[in-house]
Amino acid sequence: MQPDPPEEKKLPPVVYRLGWISFFADVCSEMAYPIMPLFIVSVLNAPKFALGIIEGIALAVVNFMRGWSGFKSDQIGKRAPFIQVGYLTSGLSKPIIGLAHAWPTVLGARILDRFGKGVRTTARDAMLADSVDKTQYGKAYGLHQGMDTAGAFVGVILTLLLLWLWTGTLPTDSLYRRIFYLAAIPGFIAWLITLTLKDQPQAANPKPQDPQLSTGPAAERPSFAWSSLSGAYWRAVVISSVFALANSSDTFLMLRGHDVGLSDFYVVLAYALYNLVFGLLSYPVGKLSDKLGRWPTLFIGWLIYAAVYFGFAFTNAFSIWLLFAAYGISIGTVTAVNKALVADLSPPEFKGSAMGVFQVATGVATLIASPIVGLVWDRFGAGGAFQLGAAFALIAVVLIPLTGALKKRPITDR
Repeated sequence: MQPDPPEEKKLPPVVYRLGWISFFADVCSEMAYPIMPLFIVSVLNAPKFALGIIEGIALAVVNFMRGWSGFKSDQIGKRAPFIQVGYLTSGLSKPIIGLAHAWPTVLGARILDRFGKGVRTTARDAMLADSVDKTQYGKAYGLHQGMDTAGAFVGVILTLLLLWLWTGTLPTDSLYRRIFYLAAIPGFIAWLITLTLKDQPQAANPKPQDPQLSTGPAAERPSFAWSSLSGAYWRAVVISSVFALANSSDTFLMLRGHDVGLSDFYVVLAYALYNLVFGLLSYPVGKLSDKLGRWPTLFIGWLIYAAVYFGFAFTNAFSIWLLFAAYGISIGTVTAVNKALVADLSPPEFKGSAMGVFQVATGVATLIASPIVGLVWDRFGAGGAFQLGAAFALIAVVLIPLTGALKKRPITDR
């Protein structure tokens, strides 16, 4: 008789709590995000290059703060305060966009929003890693990403309903501004839930022989050492940063929908389709990567991404729906898995710092990507902008086998 398979270990409650926080925060963000590029270009009459500048600077802020919060949360041995401050400031940014009458005001609001996202993200990801066993990283990050994206889907659907109710009865200017104001409500709910978080007394995966790994005052904790980061970690940083050069702001995808003839309503609906597919895939793919391996999963996801971006270069009003769905497949395949990969390769005592370094590196690449895409679009059209993104994604795909990373390794290998 075959022995019964071992019972699958359940995820702890804090993973679900963090998931609900991200759910409501993404309802807030995604109520505003799909209409923001339309508001900037159509209402504020800003050029697409200004949109690239706004998104580029916002991404620079978020990734710098991700690095800082990672180092700082390791130093003081606490994650919860960073999460609480981050979600509060992001929620406050949405009404400021509604008050804007020139694109620099939107830039200021986006900086505040991305400051909050940067402060909270690395600390939150480190809290997730602190809370589960290493063999559950893909599952935990996949569940969290799935709940996060479910919130994004709900936020987009709410915006669609408001567009349907108010289009024709309100001027476009007033319609957009009302949505920005209402988006603050779920953001406030997310912040309230963060107040229930408590830091772990110690990391879930400390090395038992190292007495310094217990969380406590900064004076009792080890100082970050660059030498603790392995060659496998740096390989992940470099290849992921190359892919980040392809991963410009999603606002350009929505502008592309507008460009091929979709109305504001259908642009947001297409974005909702992307979020639905993204959310449905994140958990099963993250869980699968615990068995299949991170690099093979990323190889597949990045290859799909390159094909999708190439498709956006030549799309029309019909095929763009298929491309938004395929984009959800690509992002759903890579987002949680990339986080799990970094968690795999991060030293337990410096998990926040290592995640922060990764976020800064990929963030600098994304900072470069968004303004360049905006500039290429203004000068050479959408086709050139999306083909450039596809080319960078293909380079990242090729680098995986060239660096020997495609071969499956146990997730504990560092």
